[in-house]
Amino acid sequence: TPELPVPTPLPAIDERGLYKTENLQQMGAQLELPGWEWDAVPQPQDDSDECGKIVFEIKIDEMGEVVAIKTLEKTVSPLVAEVYREALAQLTFSKTSSSRVYAPISTGKVTFVIQLK
Repeated sequence: TPELPVPTPLPAIDERGLYKTENLQQMGAQLELPGWEWDAVPQPQDDSDECGKIVFEIKIDEMGEVVAIKTLEKTVSPLVAEVYREALAQLTFSKTSSSRVYAPISTGKVTFVIQLK
């Protein structure tokens, strides 16, 4: 008789009935802004012991400078969110293409995943 293939184990399921994916989650800052990259990855001076996620909408001008920041989602205190917002306000961005036509204002998202150090 032929042997049956051994099934690959699925990730564990948490108490809410959802697959646990924490080891798949990326820590740090993620940028979603097509055509742009940051000149330096933000390094907020967060001395808190909070964990969570903050999603900001950012608007940058054609020179790559931040002109507006809006909080879309946060699971941390307003004080911690402000530390990350201030770090974002200091950033500058560079265009990834010299042949592309850029809008006067570009809108994107920055997501911070904060875990215990």
